[in-house]
Amino acid sequence: MTDQTYKDFWKWFQQEADRLFYYEAYEKELLPLTLIELQKINKELVFEIGPESEGQREFVISANGMKSAFPDVIELVKFAPDMDQWQIIPFRQRKDVSDLEIQLEDIILTPNDISFSYEKEKGRINLSLYVEDMDDEDEKMYHMVFLLLDNIIGEYDVEMKIGSIDIYSDDDISEDEELYPLTKLPHIIDSLSSSSVH
Repeated sequence: MTDQTYKDFWKWFQQEADRLFYYEAYEKELLPLTLIELQKINKELVFEIGPESEGQREFVISANGMKSAFPDVIELVKFAPDMDQWQIIPFRQRKDVSDLEIQLEDIILTPNDISFSYEKEKGRINLSLYVEDMDDEDEKMYHMVFLLLDNIIGEYDVEMKIGSIDIYSDDDISEDEELYPLTKLPHIIDSLSSSSVH
C-alpha cells in the first residue's frame, strides 16, 4: 500500500466531513460509501462513529478482528490530518463495562451473560467463555461475543494478548471449573507480564 492511498482516503474524508459529522441523517448513503473508501485500503477495514461530545465525534477505524489488517489501521491513522470536529481512533477501544451491551437483531448480550476460565501460555492467555443461552448454531451469537470482547478489553489486546478463544454454552460448565465474571478480564489482561506467563 502506498502513502498516497492513505492520503486519498483522508482527502475524501475531509470532503465529506460535515455530512459524516451528522452521520445519522445520511447513514443510508454514507455507510456504503465510507466502507467502499476504507476497503480500497484493505477489504477487512470497518468503522464506527461515536456520539457527539463537546463538538467532537470519534471516527474509529477497526481491522474487524483481522490481525493481518492491523498495519493498515496503524498507517491510516498515522496519516490522518488534524480536524477540529474529529478524533481519529485506531481499533475498537475499551468501554465502561457497567452499561455495556451488544445488540444484534433481537439478541442482546452483556458482560453479565458470560463467565470464563483461562490458562496462560507463551505470553498470552487462552480463554474458555461460557455464554448464557448460547446457541451453537447461531453465527450471530459468536459475532456478538467477539464484539463484546473488543469492547471490554479493546480490539488490539484481543488479538495481541489472547491466544485461543473457545466459546461454550453455560450448560457445559464442569463442577470443578474455576470461573470468573467477564468484567474481571481487563484486570487479568493488564496483569500479564513476561515474568508471570512463562
